Amino acid sequence: MAAVINISLLKADGSGRDFKPLSLERNDVVFMPTTWTIVHPITSESPFFGWDAGGLAARAPELFVLLTAVEEVFGQTVPTRISYPGDEIVWGARFANVSETDQSGVVTKVDVSRISESERVPLPV
Repeated sequence: MAAVINISLLKADGSGRDFKPLSLERNDVVFMPTTWTIVHPITSESPFFGWDAGGLAARAPELFVLLTAVEEVFGQTVPTRISYPGDEIVWGARFANVSETDQSGVVTKVDVSRISESERVPLPV
């Protein structure tokens, strides 16, 4: 299955709605055998650069996600959209690893019951 993802940040400031596309480490995959964690690096070019948890709450952002995949049996394009308002964004966390591997490191199982779990991580100074 091939998939492409696009994510835009909506910043609602007093001047109207401002959509900013987010750069991603990888915005497409040709073959997806297990899971795919989407990562937006927060660099000086990121609209999130310089924010903290309080700034996130004050700005009330919303992430709009468009995922388009090609289903491999019939070759049909399957799009889906979802949005995440700012109160659903977890500051200082990452998604938990849902893959289980055998002794050689090969992924043998994906625990989909944990797909939305996150874990706290230290923030950079």
